[in-house]
Amino acid sequence: MSMVNRKVFSFFAFVVVALLLLATSVRQSGSEPLIAATASSDNILIALPHTLPCQINEGTAPELTARAVLVIEPESQTILYQYRPDEKLPIASLTKLMTALVAFKNLPLSREVYVRTVENNGSQMGLMLDETLSVESLLWGLLLNSGNDAAVSLGQAYPGGISAFVNEMNRKAGELNLQDTHFVNLVGWHDSQHYSTVMDMALLSKNFLNQPFLAQLVSTQSKIVTSIPREKSSCACNTSVPVIVKRWYHLKNTHPLLGEVDGVTGIKTGYTQEAGECLITYVDRSAQKLLIVILGSDDRDAETKALINWSYKNWRW
Repeated sequence: MSMVNRKVFSFFAFVVVALLLLATSVRQSGSEPLIAATASSDNILIALPHTLPCQINEGTAPELTARAVLVIEPESQTILYQYRPDEKLPIASLTKLMTALVAFKNLPLSREVYVRTVENNGSQMGLMLDETLSVESLLWGLLLNSGNDAAVSLGQAYPGGISAFVNEMNRKAGELNLQDTHFVNLVGWHDSQHYSTVMDMALLSKNFLNQPFLAQLVSTQSKIVTSIPREKSSCACNTSVPVIVKRWYHLKNTHPLLGEVDGVTGIKTGYTQEAGECLITYVDRSAQKLLIVILGSDDRDAETKALINWSYKNWRW
């Protein structure tokens, strides 16, 4: 066989192999992964599709108390486990993922926010009346401490105030195709018209984690932020001497599995009596990734751990 014929034969052999791999991948996943191939007389480069999760064991899924559950591989969006994925349920402080996304997209991180009112109910970062913090510091308090006070201050800083902020949350939900989600407040207080689904929460989480700054926040276990120093001309000892007021906030991530379970990198907790225990968890073990959403659980920590163990034991990719 001549040199030219050998090269032609090699070319077609690689093309056949690529097509076989494509056909196998499509049959396994029902999707259409991308294959990019370039060829010349000297070399052929074939980019194989993203490896899709494949179930290797028929292990029984763990028993759960959660009212709805979703486990997906986020890059291919392959569903590993689902239970009532489209049931509309209260989501408590998972709401703050959208609160953070809207604030991040619309308010400069360096903008100074004056604390006009303090929300004292529920979880807080500990804001005090009349102090000033940056939007960035408030986002840290919102996502680590799940601060309701931070959420309210961010909403008040938005053009048009809290009502306009909530309208933007719903507009953003439509933009992200969250068809079964609706917000009436920016904290997660219970309301019959404030709801989402595990499927929508997974879509929101994926978009949220695509923002590197926000992804950094939810993956951080603790953080110290400060208010912005300013002169305050009131001093118990001598009112004529101005003092510089600056407060330090020691924030701690509320996610119970961050730093406790291998590969967990966030993202958000939620709880009200009506919503039960809610938890969204992102796991990355050697590029094998999981996104787990649990709503209405009696034991979100144990059930998320069980789903992580079940997924890595029974699936490979």
